[in-house]
Order: sequence, then C-alpha cells, then structure tokens
Amino acid sequence: MLHRIKLNIYLFYLLLILILIVEANKCFTVNNNDLVPQYELIKNSRSIKSVIVEKKLSLIECQKLAITRKALAFNFYKKNNKKLNCQLLECPEINSFSSLIRDNKFNYYSLYPRYLYPVNITVKCLPRVGVFIISEESKNYTDAKKTCEEVNGKLAHIISEERTEGLAKFITHNTPVFVGLSNRRSSKDRFWKNEFDEPLDCFDYRGWNKGEPSASRGCVGLIVTKSVISDKTPAWRIQQ
Repeated sequence: MLHRIKLNIYLFYLLLILILIVEANKCFTVNNNDLVPQYELIKNSRSIKSVIVEKKLSLIECQKLAITRKALAFNFYKKNNKKLNCQLLECPEINSFSSLIRDNKFNYYSLYPRYLYPVNITVKCLPRVGVFIISEESKNYTDAKKTCEEVNGKLAHIISEERTEGLAKFITHNTPVFVGLSNRRSSKDRFWKNEFDEPLDCFDYRGWNKGEPSASRGCVGLIVTKSVISDKTPAWRIQQ
C-alpha cells in the first residue's frame, strides 16, 4: 500500500513537471515568436498618412526598420538618389485608400493589403499596433467572434498595457466590448488564453477590474470606468 502511495506521488510530480514543461514551451514560443511581418506592395503611389520617421535606405533596410519601429505601412522612393526615400507610417490605408496620392516616384507597402467591408462596423487604427474593427451591434461572445472571422480577423489581443489602453480610447460607454481573452474551451483547458492560443500566464500585464476575475471560466469584456486618477480607466471584466 505504501509503495502504491509513493508511486502515485511520483506520478503526480511527474505529471506536474510535464505540465510545467509544456506551458514553459508555450511561453517560449509566445515570447520568442520569430514570425516576421510581411509588407506587401499595394500600388505605385504615396500615402500621406502620419510619418513616424524618414530615412535614406535600401528597400530591404527600409522593411527592417519598419519592423523595428512597428510601422504598419511605408512609402519607398524607388530611384537611387540623395533624398529621404523611406517613409515609415503610423497607420495604413483602410478601405477607400483616400490618402493615397498618385506618385510615380514612390511605391506604397502595407501590412494590410485587403479592403475591409464589414457591415455596421467601425474600422480604427491604433498606431504602431494594428487595425481593429468595432461592431456597433449588440452581440454575444460567439456572434462577436463569428463577425471577426467573417472578415478574416480575430477578437482583439489585449494582453498588454499598450493594447488595453489604446483600444479603450475607442469605447465611449460603460458597456463591455468583447475581446480575445477567454476560458471557455474543453474541461482539460485550465488557462485563460487569447484567440491565438497564447496563455495569459505567458504575459506580465494584467488589466483586471477590481474583484476580477470573478469566475474561473467565461469570456472577457473590455470596459471603461471612472477612477480617482482618470475619468476613463480601462479594465477587463468577466462576461458569462
């Protein structure tokens, strides 16, 4: 009997170690993601969106700098000259491409090559972070997720101060807006994860509202509340 108890204890520790190793590997993948952003040539034009920085560089050097500076798009002057030919842009062209100027000297590159045509949805750019769509319709979590998938997107990744604070600027009321953080999957899945299957434990930032998480399962809504410090304080809240 004693040997069986010891064996069970060893198996428990072995299982615990294996779980820790698996989660550690997931975090290593998350924190050492070698996925390189791909800028696509859109057209022979120049965007007049806000410029982060201008440099005289080769196309490859311009792309590398764009990745480093988190530019969502850039203009590049094709011909070899003394001018500042690499213009990094905070935000890309969206839908109408109305900020593009016909300019044979420049090519416009973007991380967002496709048009977005969702119905009843507002498209917003968070500089150096990404493009987000905000539905003005009242939907549950499943329908909100489906709406994102219909435009080849996912519920927003918010596990950083930059993203939580930035996306909160687009919320004008105290109604929770569903974001990509949930624990609604199989009973074997004990962790809060974003829509890219990255565990919350792999990130340092937490944006929970006071008293949250109020449940061990559910989905997360981003809300804006008032505090002593600010009239617009973003926070995460569990939505069942």
